[in-house]
Formats: sequence, C-alpha cells, structure tokens
Amino acid sequence: MKNACSDYYPSHGSDIQVARYSSVPPGYNIFSRFTGVRRILNELNMPDKADNVYSLRFYTAAYYLKCSGRSLPEKYDECHRYTVEIFGLRIKLPEDFRFGMKVPLPDPTQYYCEPDYLTEAEISHTQIWRLRIISCLIEDIETRVSNPFGIFPPGTLYFEERWHHQDGKTRLIGGLEPQSGNYGISLDEFRENAIRILDGYRRPGRPRGTKYFTPSGFRSAVKARYEELYNPNGRQPLPKEVANKLGISVGTLRNYLDEFNVPWPPC
Repeated sequence: MKNACSDYYPSHGSDIQVARYSSVPPGYNIFSRFTGVRRILNELNMPDKADNVYSLRFYTAAYYLKCSGRSLPEKYDECHRYTVEIFGLRIKLPEDFRFGMKVPLPDPTQYYCEPDYLTEAEISHTQIWRLRIISCLIEDIETRVSNPFGIFPPGTLYFEERWHHQDGKTRLIGGLEPQSGNYGISLDEFRENAIRILDGYRRPGRPRGTKYFTPSGFRSAVKARYEELYNPNGRQPLPKEVANKLGISVGTLRNYLDEFNVPWPPC
C-alpha cells in the first residue's frame, strides 16, 4: 500500500478535511466537507450533516478473516490475495464521555436490519455502510490523504455489500476499471471467492459482529478487562473470561496475544 507523507489534507491550515489515523493498514477519518466523499454519500444515501465524520479502513482479506472469526479451506488460499475496504459513519462519543466508559451504540430497533460495526481501540465505533472485497493485493492500492479512496490497478474488481437503515443489505459486483475487461479472473469465480470471505466458515465460539484491534488498542483493552475481573483475594481471571469481556473468542484472544507479543497475564 503506497501512501503520501502528510497525515492531513489540506496539509496546512485548520480546515482539515481528511486525517489519516493509521498507515499500516491505512485508515482515514473523512469529514463531510471533503468534496471527494460527496458522490459516495449520495450513492449510499448516507446521513449527511456538517459535523459527521466518516471512516475508511483497508485490511488484507487474511486479517479480516482472522479477526472476524472466519476461516477458509486451503483450496481458497487465493482469497488471501484480496483486500477488504470498510466505509461507514463514525459513532459520536457522548458529551459526558470519559475513558473507561462504554460507548453506547444506536438502538438497533430503529433499523430495518441491524448494522455491523467496526470497533477499534474499544471506543471507536464505525457503523458500516459499505464493505468491499477487492481483487488485488493491499500493496497494489495507492492511497493518500487527498485521495483516501485510492487508485487501483487496471482490471480490479470489487464485490460490495451495502447496508441502509431502511432497506437492509444488498450486494453487487462491479469493476473499478470497467473498460478494461482484463480481470485475470472470471466474474463467477471472483463472486464466489468474495462471498466466501463475507460469509465464509465461522469458527465456533466467536459471536457475530466485527471487532478489530490495533496493537496499542489491544494491549490497553486486554489489560483493562483483566484488571476489571481481577480479585486479589481470589483466583486470576481466565483467558475465556477476558475474551468474553472483549467480545471475542478465546482463539482470537490467543491470536492477538501472539501477534502483538502481549504476555499473559497482561501487564
């Protein structure tokens, strides 16, 4: 994934329209005054208010599968060459927010069907309105703060799942370079692979939902949950108990501990 150096657009002045909050993998906060987001907001019929903040996040398909508790048979290893793009509306923190407080999500009964959320660092929730499976490696996508949605190699395809608060979820397939025709993969094969990533085999014990942690976010979250459960006069919390508090499976907890080199018990 290629990135420009500046973390803000514009790079000077106080009128920030895009802010990059993660470089690897890339993540952007996009403000409603950014002209580059207008078409997408209209296309998705998303809420459009002056104080809204939108989130754009890229992941490798392998990381998305791992952290959402899904897996694929080895014969579908080519799916790991794909990229996942998540776009949605940032949930505002309550006015009386303080660290350690659980951020409330919108009442799901107001929606036609419940949305999925991307949760980062425990307090940052994005209501997902568009999730794309993209038929290229994340390293081949060029993003910058002035163009966070990126430039893709010719012939790139995407499989898109949209959520709307009144209409529920719909899916479509499209080409980011529709005039190319040189996709390197059949549309049927790509559709099948993309659906397997979205719906694919879920490991037991992982509750449905979307939750991801950055290294620093995971360390602080697992330590905080461990300390909540710790009783100096009794036994130490079990990994299963901490995993339940985090909303992930024990297997996912162990994967995070290994990947981010966090000891157990966390300190």
